[in-house]
Amino acid sequence: MRYRWLAANVVAVLVLSAWTSACTALYEERKVPLSFSVHIISQNGPVAGFQLMVMREQGNELVAEATTDAKGVAHFHLSTGGRFFLDARHWNFAPIRLIVADDNPPATLKFTWPQGKVLESSSLTGRISGGLFYSPARPVSQAALTVHEALSYRELRKAQTAPDGSFAFTHLRPGLYLLEVEPAMQAAGPPTGGILVLIDPNSSRSSLEIAVGETTCGFEYDLQENKAKYRLPGLPGQ
Repeated sequence: MRYRWLAANVVAVLVLSAWTSACTALYEERKVPLSFSVHIISQNGPVAGFQLMVMREQGNELVAEATTDAKGVAHFHLSTGGRFFLDARHWNFAPIRLIVADDNPPATLKFTWPQGKVLESSSLTGRISGGLFYSPARPVSQAALTVHEALSYRELRKAQTAPDGSFAFTHLRPGLYLLEVEPAMQAAGPPTGGILVLIDPNSSRSSLEIAVGETTCGFEYDLQENKAKYRLPGLPGQ
């Protein structure tokens, strides 16, 4: 079993380099004046309490910090121009390169957070399987799971997947969570990563059947029902 999983993923790595061509190490670049604003929103509206910072590109020196208000807006007032990075004290935020000059036009930088796929369910229960990019799916068994609040990254619960890959975290309040997955055998099993889940009591879905995989860009996940769009030519079991 282990060797078949490895063989499938060796092929996957070769094919995924083309499939993930959009993945790049280049930073997005924005031009802003000395005073500018940043607006952070989620699919549910403004994100308050999001901690942002501006770092000088040369030397990585912290030059300014600001936190979003109830409207999801943070304001920065820099004393000098130059090249900087806009970063956050939160996971799942890609740094942005800033070109700051007094004569740049007024700017409000708008970002959607979190920057990733969000699965929705009325509860944090379900099953995790490998094989997002190939079939058949195999249960991710005995993996260590940790539930965090998405914004604060505060750790809430810990558990382990059952032999069939199932898990259940009950009595969680509605909100956005990060489910961290750490397989029991990282060298020969599915990848380690985080799954964003929105708990919404009005969701039509009561549990999650999740497929995971790995690309050159990192950890990937989606619902089992969406696996068809991830299929790659030349992989075993297709």
